Amino acid sequence: LVTKLSAYDDFQPDRVGAALKRQLVNLETSYVDLYMLHGPHTKPQNNKVAWKQLELIYKQGLARAIGLSNFGIKEIEELMEEAEIKPMYLQNKMSIYHSNGQFSGVDELDFCIRHNIAFMSYSTLNAWPHKLAPLKDVLVESISRKHNKTTAQVQLRWALQMGSGVIPRSSNPGRIAENIDLFDFSLDQHDML
Repeated sequence: LVTKLSAYDDFQPDRVGAALKRQLVNLETSYVDLYMLHGPHTKPQNNKVAWKQLELIYKQGLARAIGLSNFGIKEIEELMEEAEIKPMYLQNKMSIYHSNGQFSGVDELDFCIRHNIAFMSYSTLNAWPHKLAPLKDVLVESISRKHNKTTAQVQLRWALQMGSGVIPRSSNPGRIAENIDLFDFSLDQHDML
C-alpha cells in the first residue's frame, strides 16, 4: 500500500504527520508500505524539512519504507546531505526515448543502483513529452516480432533489464495480463540499444 505527500503546503514540520494520518484514516489502515514525497518543492529546504518528517514517520512504524517521486539527481543529493535515513525508493518516468537528460530516468536509475535505492519506472509506454508513440515505433515493432511479444511487453522488459521495476497502467484485463507476461523472454544486447 503506497501513498504520497503531494501538497506543497504540507511540506512543513507540523503538517506532514497530519497529512499522513488523514491518508491512513481514508485508507482504513494503521500504516503504509511506502510513503513518498510526490515531487520536489520549489524551495529545496522544504524538501529537507519534509524528509525529516518522513524519517520520523518511518521510525514510528507508520511507513515501512520512505521514498521520492519525480526527483532528479541534484535534488536527491541535496536531500541526502542532511538525511539520517536515505531514500529507499525512487519513482520516476523512464522510457526508451529518453536516454539522457531531462525526463530520461536512465541517469536516475544509474544513481539509484549506485546508492542501493529501489527504482520504479512509470509511464514507460507513454510518449510524453515527445510525439512518437512508443507502441507504434517501427524498431520496437521489429523487436517485438523477433520475440513474438507485443511492443508494450518489449518496452516493459527493456526497463526491467535496465534494473528498474515497472508500473504499467491499464484497466483492460487483456493488457493487464499482457503486462505481467514479461518473464519468459529476454532482450539481447542489440535489442537493448
